[in-house]
Amino acid sequence: MYVNDHVTQRGDSGGPWFSSGGAAGIHKGQIYVDGQASSVFTKITKAESVSGFKLKME
Repeated sequence: MYVNDHVTQRGDSGGPWFSSGGAAGIHKGQIYVDGQASSVFTKITKAESVSGFKLKME
């Protein structure tokens, strides 16, 4: 997934993404879409299925 309104900075990779108070994903990097910088992250559901771990928010 990617978003245009929160563009990545150096050192952000591996950091968390949150949406509506819950975990959304893990920051991956930056791509350009139609000449505009966009941040990319792996959805938390994909990260959980690949790693075998389940994120628990308390």
